[in-house]
Amino acid sequence: MPIKTLEQLEKSYSLAIENGDVDTIKKYLLSKSKKDYRNLGFGSLLGGIPFAGPSFQTLVNELAPQRARSRIVDFVANLTLDIFSMDKKLKDEIAKTVLEEDFEYLFREVLTRVGFEYREKKRSAFRAIIVNSLSGEKQKDFNYDFLFLQFIDDLHELHIVIMETLLHGFNNEDDDRILSIQLCDKLNISLDILHSLVYKLDQINLTKNLSDLLNIQFKFSSSSSEKWLTSLGKQFLDYISLPKKGENNGN
Repeated sequence: MPIKTLEQLEKSYSLAIENGDVDTIKKYLLSKSKKDYRNLGFGSLLGGIPFAGPSFQTLVNELAPQRARSRIVDFVANLTLDIFSMDKKLKDEIAKTVLEEDFEYLFREVLTRVGFEYREKKRSAFRAIIVNSLSGEKQKDFNYDFLFLQFIDDLHELHIVIMETLLHGFNNEDDDRILSIQLCDKLNISLDILHSLVYKLDQINLTKNLSDLLNIQFKFSSSSSEKWLTSLGKQFLDYISLPKKGENNGN
């Protein structure tokens, strides 16, 4: 197969974004990261605005391990599609936001973590923080971005699953066993480990006295599940969840 010219690569990249072809986007980013760090950016996405250009170039260059490089490329490829799917007016605002020093620092911090984070759930949380920092009511609220970035660092992915379960409930709503038993089964962990996980959530004020609930014969109720999460906990889950399709495109 003949080697594609830079112009052909650029054209393939633009078409891949329009078609949601994440594999082609990743191939393009890998090719650019190997050949020309200085010009790597998202010009075709935001009309010449170098979204994440310098941070991405530097990090891909510094993170020699292939897995780390692959994770960053995968992350940015999917992020490209996230941004492309947003409403044009919102993208105009994003074009300004990505030039701010706070965002540049946030993005670099996220890319550093993504390169070395092998767990998909936490990488997804990092991606959501970037998307949500650029969209909707959360835009430019960088104080929360950095706080929640620290939470992701400090928490195990099981902490996040516990919080999501409290918010959304269990798959089997007919299960009338007590909460602690249901959580242990769902997470495939012992009761001792569950108590340790929950204690951490209470300690950083993401849940409300959940440790006490596990010590009694308390049965889960989806109608009262949100009461176990603090307002900070709900906000944290909101920040680390990718918007549903249509939420940021004016539909």
